[in-house]
Amino acid sequence: MSQTARLRVFALPLTRPSRPAKSSGVGAAAGGGKKEGVAGQDVRPAYVYYHVQSPPEPSSNTKNPNAFKKMMNKALDTWTSFGKEDKASWKYKLYNWGEKVADRVEFEETALKHVNVSFKPTENNTEPLLDAVKGQFISPRGMTDSLDVWRKHVEHREPYHKRYMLLWSLGLPITAPIGIAPIIPNVPFYFCAWRAWSHWRAWRGTKYLNQLLAASYFESSTNTTLDKIYDRSFIATSDTLSGKDFSMTPTTTNNDNHSTPDATSSPSPPSSSSSSTTSITSSSTEEDEQLLLREADVPVLIEALQLQPSVGPEILRAIEQARLRLRKELKASQQQQQSQSQEQKTSSPSSDDVQAQQRQKKDN
Repeated sequence: MSQTARLRVFALPLTRPSRPAKSSGVGAAAGGGKKEGVAGQDVRPAYVYYHVQSPPEPSSNTKNPNAFKKMMNKALDTWTSFGKEDKASWKYKLYNWGEKVADRVEFEETALKHVNVSFKPTENNTEPLLDAVKGQFISPRGMTDSLDVWRKHVEHREPYHKRYMLLWSLGLPITAPIGIAPIIPNVPFYFCAWRAWSHWRAWRGTKYLNQLLAASYFESSTNTTLDKIYDRSFIATSDTLSGKDFSMTPTTTNNDNHSTPDATSSPSPPSSSSSSTTSITSSSTEEDEQLLLREADVPVLIEALQLQPSVGPEILRAIEQARLRLRKELKASQQQQQSQSQEQKTSSPSSDDVQAQQRQKKDN
């Protein structure tokens, strides 16, 4: 069987596992008893984009699509035509709003709903119906737990998408009466239908992948292009995606340019503006250290891995979502550190209070 006829899964890590925060006993208590600051505990796994590349469908399926595919193709053509309308029209405004909403859909859901489930396992779910050749799970070299992390990811996503498929389906009978008024389109109904359909596609993809994983269908593999991209920043500090053996050491350390401060000199306290600037700079630096895949890497991946051009925008969307998640995490971490420092200040008495207590003891 040729290389293109094999089912392949590409694991593209977008970020590192979350770096545990250095917290004291006060911070642990403030965090609801969450144990942080210890390697392997409460560490968020790396954000990974998984692209499933299925073998090409038989020509009979593409030439003679079923009624459902015809309906979906018609809906897609209609939606695309909205984007070609005048910018002042309601169709273009609706299209623009819908595209912004689509950009906010989790990239994990988007990747799963694009899984082609045409090739199914046999009825006994023990032997996959893809000849005797196993599927390839391709990840950067050295990531020893990538297949196990993906298995847990798919197992978690199956009940998740099933639940939200049912929840969005409940909105269909509620929003359907809005269509009685022919003046405006029933946007709430179509939105609920689209979200229910999207979760249904993702749920169907997870069921399909879980069947193949249960049959031990996939075997781990590597790719030289992925190795070149990820060797530069990731493998040097961590060899897992789950963060179980996450390195606590910083990525780069350069102490040659740091001079030892003079003990006799007393540096002036930084102003509020300089401290805020330092905070913003450190957040940006931390974000750059955490992010692994860059926008400039996407064209190289598409060409080297022989992916469809339509996969490129999906990877770019995943990178942007991972960046936004990192910013939110870093902001929450900074707020937690600030609250911890405030608690430490309030819990520990000041020097003036200590001197006053000492004077009171002398007087007594």
